[in-house]
Formats: sequence, C-alpha cells, structure tokens
Amino acid sequence: MKKVLIVDDEKIIREGLKYLIDWENYGFSVVAMASNGKEGLQAIETYHPDLVITDIKMPEQTGLEMVQTAKERLDYPFYSIILSGYSEFEYAQQAVSLGFTSYLLKPVDEDELIAVLKTIQEETAKLDENDFEKRLFDKIFGTDKTGLTDYQFINCSRFDQAIPVDILEQLEELPLKYVVLNNLSKYYLILLTTAPLNQDVYQFTKICANRGKIISTGWVSAKQDLTVIPKQLNDLSEAAFMFPNQLILPEKITRMSPEIMIPVTLDDLVSKIIATNDLTTVVMAYGRSLCADYYLKDDLIWKMRHDYATILDKIKEKLQKSIAVDESAFCEKARQADSYPELITLFKEELEKLSRQIAEEFNNIDIIDQLIYYVDRHYEEDLTLKDIADHFGYNSAYLGKKFKRKMDESFLNYLEKVRMEKATDLLKESHLMVYEIADKVGYNNIDYFYKKFKHFYHISPNEYRRQIAQKSK
Repeated sequence: MKKVLIVDDEKIIREGLKYLIDWENYGFSVVAMASNGKEGLQAIETYHPDLVITDIKMPEQTGLEMVQTAKERLDYPFYSIILSGYSEFEYAQQAVSLGFTSYLLKPVDEDELIAVLKTIQEETAKLDENDFEKRLFDKIFGTDKTGLTDYQFINCSRFDQAIPVDILEQLEELPLKYVVLNNLSKYYLILLTTAPLNQDVYQFTKICANRGKIISTGWVSAKQDLTVIPKQLNDLSEAAFMFPNQLILPEKITRMSPEIMIPVTLDDLVSKIIATNDLTTVVMAYGRSLCADYYLKDDLIWKMRHDYATILDKIKEKLQKSIAVDESAFCEKARQADSYPELITLFKEELEKLSRQIAEEFNNIDIIDQLIYYVDRHYEEDLTLKDIADHFGYNSAYLGKKFKRKMDESFLNYLEKVRMEKATDLLKESHLMVYEIADKVGYNNIDYFYKKFKHFYHISPNEYRRQIAQKSK
C-alpha cells in the first residue's frame, strides 16, 4: 500500500480529499495530513510518503518550496501533485515542468484523481520491475556473463516473510547456487544448478512450494542475452498462476482437460444473481470452463471484465433498471491476484455484492437503514465506514455518498453523534468514571473523548454530570 500525505491550509479541502475516494481500492492509504508547508515538511520526514498532494499557496511555506526542500534533504523519490485554483493555473503548469507529477484543479474531480493514481501505480510497477530484474541479474551474473555454466536450471520461490533459517541451512548441503532478493516486502529465493534435478533438489523444491509460493521454474542459457530470462520466467509464471504452490516443470505444463468441464452460461449466472442463490457451484463451473480457452492472466481478467459487463446488461434487460456498480474496482483487485483460484474467488465475491445490491433495490431493503441499525449495536467498537462497507459488501466511497444523501450528514459525524448521545445517557444513569464511559462508547483516547464531548455540548463531561445532578435535586 502506497502512503499518501495531504497538505492544504483549508480543513474542508483536506478532509474532502481524504474521503473523496476509497484510496485502498487503488493501492494507496492516507497516512497523514498537514495544514501548512512547515508541518508538511515535518510529515514528509516522519512518514516518508510515496505521494504528496499539496496546495500551492499556504502559510509558513508554499507547496513548491516544501517539496523542493524535502527532495534536497531526503534521499528518496516520491510523487507530488499540486492543487490549484483557476487563478493559479499557470503556476501549477510551471510546477509540473519543475518535476511535479501532475496538478489537479479545485474542487478536485474524483475521476481525475483516480486517473492520476492509476498512472502513478503503472509507473511505479514498471520501475519496481526494472529494478528487481537489474538486481537479480547483478546478483546472479555480476558483470561477467561467461562465469555461468551453460543451461543452468532456475527456480524462483516467493515468501511473504523472511526466508526461514532452516531452508537456508538445507541449501548449504545441496549442490546449488542461490540468490536471495527482497522486493516490495516480498522475499525471493532463486535456485541455480548445473545439472538436471536430482532427488534431493526435487524434494527441496517441494519444501519451498509448501513454505512459500513457486513463481516459476525453467532453463536458461548463459550464452543468451539476459533479457531472455524474464521472458522465460514470465512464461512459466503463468503456469504458476494457474496452479499455485505446485512444482511445475516446463515439459509438464498442460491446460485443464476439457472432458471435466461442466457447461455454464452467463444466463445461468444472471439467474442465480437475481434469485440471490448461492453462487459457489455455478461460479466454480464458470471458472473451469474459462481456463479451457484462456490461459494468460491478462486475458483471463479481460474476459471476466467483458463477461461482467455482459451480465450487467442482461440484468438491466431483465429488471428494466440499471445497477450502479464500480467495475474498475474489480479490475484493480484482479490485477493483484496471485493465483487463478484467488481470481475466481474475487469474481465470485463481486457477483455476490451485485446480488445483495439487487436484493436491496428490489426488495425495499434500505442499506442505510441497515447501516444505522448496525451502528446502534456496534458503536462501542473501533468502527470505520470501510469496515461497515466490507461487512455489507459495498464500496465505502459509494456507501458514504449514499449515506450523506439520505441523512444530510457524513457517516463520521453521525457515528460521533450516536456515541455522544450514549455517553450522556451513561453520565446521567451510571456512576462510571469518565474514562470508563469513553471506553464504552468507542473512544480509547480519553483526551480525544473530552475534546469531542466539549465540541458537541460546549462543556466537559464532569460539568455535564454536575448540571444533571443539580437539576434532579
């Protein structure tokens, strides 16, 4: 998840940007906000954000000065976006020419922001890929290609945590050369051997498959150009995507046998979705038939996206009503899937969300009423709009806008109002200490509770309790 810092002297702009989109859907997370250039610079030094979104004109220090100072002081690259009004448009364009990633006009348009985030993700992915390949080649070959015996076997396994010590100890006893690389919080173990797999090496690769995830296996010639290696690894990684955690040798890559396919049509899926029936069986059958014709990950995602759009059209035709869904969110998640089973599970979850949405819209089940009911029973928990959206199978940005349209206030404001009302009830009816009441209504920080209570009632909790006691005499 890439870290985002928002810097603007207007609180409404900062808060608006934070809740404008579901940042995590696009691989970003807002880690901090600052109200001027000086605070922003401190936040950059503290959080090392991957992206800084800043206003141009601010007290203490302008956005341009802040970013330029940060880049001079800190030895790490980050993206930066300038926010500007129409009167500052030429200034913003000049900022881009000086190295800023982009500029956005106020008020920020949701689609424009998402487009910039996607561009950043694509650029970052390319840079990460190039850097990873360069480090891999340098570690394996150094500066001399001729030092590697021709046709060495390469096996690459990925681990989500540091490679276990016992695996590294076993490696010392095998006739293997190996390389360990770290990239984007993942650990890669690349094995090299000068001979075909013997039984010991074969057993070891099975251990790697059980403990980590085999990315690819294959043969490469040291006499070939080094750019051939990533292509050969990529070809086999497609097989690893289809059959995760299995040892896949090049000569054994096969597609799923057609005789085990169960015919399934998009009409079958549509019927199940509208009837809100269990989708597991029909989606699994759809997945099996899909991989008979599509093998590459990008092709599978394209086909699923195309089928999803067709499903929406068929539902519209049957129900005579459009269903508002965020198709791009599925695509973003799908691209991050590590295996074909995970991709199918994502597709199933997306169709289940669609099914629940239809149930709500056509069976008069108001999701906002459900949300209010849920908050009334869980207000003491560490609640966020994203938690509740996930619980009901909705996009948090969509649910937040829907809530505001109906309730004429933000979800956060409503949640705080409920908590304050519950707090006043406890102050009236119990002898609990104020810190105990704060904890019971969802605040684990007593100072923050005092601040919020005073904001709502203009007196402290203790003063409120004294006033209630005096009135009852």
